[in-house]
Amino acid sequence: MRVRKAIKKVAAIGVGASMLGATLVGAAAANLGNYPDMLISGGSFDGVIVLGDNAIASDTLGAVDIATGLTVSGSSGSSSSAGVTIAGGSVIGTSGDDLNIDESIVDVESDSDVSDIPGVLSDGLFEDSEGENDNEESFDQEIEWGANTGTLTLYQDEDDGADEGGLYIHVDKGNDLYNYTLEFDDSVEYDNETDAKAEDDFETVKIDIQGNTYTIVGVKLDNGGQLEELQLQAGDTTIWLEQSQPVTRVIGGEEHEIELVDVNEDESKCGVTVDGTLQWVDVGQTKR
Repeated sequence: MRVRKAIKKVAAIGVGASMLGATLVGAAAANLGNYPDMLISGGSFDGVIVLGDNAIASDTLGAVDIATGLTVSGSSGSSSSAGVTIAGGSVIGTSGDDLNIDESIVDVESDSDVSDIPGVLSDGLFEDSEGENDNEESFDQEIEWGANTGTLTLYQDEDDGADEGGLYIHVDKGNDLYNYTLEFDDSVEYDNETDAKAEDDFETVKIDIQGNTYTIVGVKLDNGGQLEELQLQAGDTTIWLEQSQPVTRVIGGEEHEIELVDVNEDESKCGVTVDGTLQWVDVGQTKR
C-alpha cells in the first residue's frame, strides 16, 4: 500500500510540472486518466522522475516501480489503455491490478489458463487407438498460483560488489510456486484389470503437456484399479521400422543407427540392431 501511495504522489508531481505555463483548457485536459500516455513520446519515456536527498524508502521503491512500468509501456510499441504486448511471454496481472513491488503473483492473479498463457496452457486433444479401448477426448490445462512465494522484490546482492540492485521474482523454496492441473472434458477409458492391460491401452500414446510432447511408456494402477501413475518420456519416442531399412535418431545428444533385421514367422519376436548390436525382442518385452 505504501508503494501505491508513492506512485500516486510522484505521478501527480510529474503531471503538475507539465502544466506550468499551460492555458486553463490545457491544464484541465491533463489528468491521470491518460497515464502513462502523456509521459510517452515516440515509444520512450519523456520526462524526469525526481527524488529528494532525504527521500524515504517507500518513495524510492515507488519511483523504481514507475520507471519499470513506463519502460514496459514504451517498449511494447503501444502505450494505450488496452495494455502491453510481451514478446515470448505473458503479462502477470489483471485489468487494473498490476503486480507491484512486495506483492506475490497470487495477489493479482489467482490462476492462469489458456487465455493467460496460450503457448503453455493450450487446450489439447488426447487421441488413443491402442489396446481394446479408443479415446478421443479434449482437455484443458490450468495452474493455480501458490501463496507466500513468487514475490516481486527489489534486491541487491551485497556480496557481488554491484552498485545497483534489480527487480526479481523471489520463489520461496518452502512453498510451491504453482499447482498444475490437466483435466479431461470426459472420461478416458482403459482396461483396469492389471497394469499390463492398462499399458496396452496407453503405451506409446502421445500427449502435449505445457507446450511439450510426451510419450506414455508405463502405467501403474492402485489396488482399486484406478489410474495412479503415468510414466512419461519427453518427445515423440515412437519409431516405425521397416525390415532392412536402417534409421538414424539422436538420443541423449548422440546419434544412433537402428535397424529391424528380422521377424519370426508368427510375428511374436523380432531382431533389432542398435549401432550394430543385435537384440531379439518378444512382443511386449523391453530391452536396454
